Amino acid sequence: LAYAEALKASAEARQEATVRRETLNRTLNLHGAATAWALPDRLPDLPPERPVLTDVEGYTVTHSPTAHAGRAKPDQLKEGITLRSEVRQAYSRMLIAYDVARYQRDVVMPLIQAALEETQLNYNAMLGDVYELIDTTREQIQAGKEYVTSLAEFWVAHADLTHKLGGRWPEHGPAASQMAL
Repeated sequence: LAYAEALKASAEARQEATVRRETLNRTLNLHGAATAWALPDRLPDLPPERPVLTDVEGYTVTHSPTAHAGRAKPDQLKEGITLRSEVRQAYSRMLIAYDVARYQRDVVMPLIQAALEETQLNYNAMLGDVYELIDTTREQIQAGKEYVTSLAEFWVAHADLTHKLGGRWPEHGPAASQMAL
């Protein structure tokens, strides 16, 4: 049963990867040979510190191409308000994704590892059965998947915010050097 579930999960993951890849290809207007791009084998780690930007709205208004394009339009005020709201939302989304990924990495994963080690000791001492060990191993695998998902959500939110900031992060502040990837 575990093998069958793993096989099914693998097929579903491949399907999801194909859907996301093709969505990105459409978003970037890629076709033909340009769709043969490759990603690294793993996501970058979380930055060591929580990213902090001061006056994210002000930076966006002065650096975003959307803000500059809006200056020529009569409804500039509405577009400016919308842009400021979108950048606040993107910044909040990125911070929350960072916090979730860090919690998963620093709290949940070590707890699951400790539980697995205890279950392994109980199994070795013949105090537990193999099914408990399998269940705990599944929990560890699930926690690992959740960490990778949360890490991916952070980097997607980071990319979205970077886009809204005009393609680059402010050059000042403690987060500038670690976040301008």
